[in-house]
Amino acid sequence: MLMFANHCCMPLNISLLLIILTATRVYSLLCNSVNFFRPTVRARLHSWEDRPGNDELMSNNRRSFIANIVLGPLLSPSLLVNIDEAQAACLSGDIREECIGVYKMPLDDEALSYVDTPEKLKRFAPDLNWVPPVEYPSSYKNAVNQLKDQKTQLDRVQENVAKGDLSQGGLLLLDIIPKVTAAGKVILLSLTMASNKEKNMNMKKKKADPNSIDIDMKSMRIEYSLNEVLGYLGETDVILGQGMRGQLGVLAPAQIQIMSSLSEARREFEELLRAVPEAI
Repeated sequence: MLMFANHCCMPLNISLLLIILTATRVYSLLCNSVNFFRPTVRARLHSWEDRPGNDELMSNNRRSFIANIVLGPLLSPSLLVNIDEAQAACLSGDIREECIGVYKMPLDDEALSYVDTPEKLKRFAPDLNWVPPVEYPSSYKNAVNQLKDQKTQLDRVQENVAKGDLSQGGLLLLDIIPKVTAAGKVILLSLTMASNKEKNMNMKKKKADPNSIDIDMKSMRIEYSLNEVLGYLGETDVILGQGMRGQLGVLAPAQIQIMSSLSEARREFEELLRAVPEAI
């Protein structure tokens, strides 16, 4: 089990902000889980594409990892101790070696309201290094292209890990994760807008159109795949940090664990790209 609290401790003057943000994140994730995993939705997804092994994608290790990443900073007593430790949190998009494998501020509206300017960050979390918020793609097409570009970058991460350069692999991953997140959000928002447009037209025509239902189903599938990709990328980030800090022993065992996680991330990334339509 990957215990996030074992390898990073939060300074006191950012603890309150992290507690607020992680509490908000937990509530949001729980709400999304209830909505997404309703039996009727799962049944329709399986009928749409009966891909063997779907249930295995959320294995015990994945559930443990997500629980540790989301709940660890909120529940762990180490959040409030060992204040002499080095900085143990970074903003999403901060591409520095010390940010590999440590807690990242979530890339969402709740977090951005606290950290979108240097002045706000200095007020709420002065120990964090400010970086400009990650830019979102300007269109659906650009978002799809950005996803494809990041898949290529993920291949470079694997190449660097294979030759033992964990630091460079980690730095590449720090750049990939927020860009995948941003592209995924634009894609999901675009699909939601397209679906709503279809529904409004159908209401005016007073007839049902299967196209809007199809868009909704695609959106659900993409959201599921995106969450899987981000989960495995986050897992890889943590393992890379542990490997760099010698917590996994010598290099060879660390490489094996990192490559295993990367393999899962790449597999899920390919599923995501297959699910995303070129145009809507």
